[in-house]
Amino acid sequence: MFRKGQAGGVVMGKEKVWSLAYADDLVVLAREEKGMKEMLGNMEKYMRRKKLTVIF
Repeated sequence: MFRKGQAGGVVMGKEKVWSLAYADDLVVLAREEKGMKEMLGNMEKYMRRKKLTVIF
């Protein structure tokens, strides 16, 4: 999902990483605020489409 938009992400070695996931946890990575905002907007659209909610 994040890779499609190409927003955000952090280069680690030769690879670009957009997120880290483990079980039901997700960490979103971006070097700049603009990239992070775009990634969070994409995630919000995805969550709505899948009828999912985020609980803090």
